Amino acid sequence: MLSAAQEADLSSIIQSMESRLFGLTLTDVRKLVFLYCKKNGIVNNNYEKSGTAGRARMYGFRKRHSELSLRRPEGKVIVYNKY
Repeated sequence: MLSAAQEADLSSIIQSMESRLFGLTLTDVRKLVFLYCKKNGIVNNNYEKSGTAGRARMYGFRKRHSELSLRRPEGKVIVYNKY
């Protein structure tokens, strides 16, 4: 279980990635949450096999952090003009 401070930190990481045009799907965020927990020593053996956080955990996280918008990413075209 993540503390409120850890969830706020994780939410800011996700928002930062979204602002840099990383289109994050729910699966991407589940993997990110798993890696965050693993890095911070929060162990849950049920998720070791899949390498992602559970659906129930993500449902609660998304409910508590409605500022996140997780959608299917759209194709972004960035034009580079060398002149």
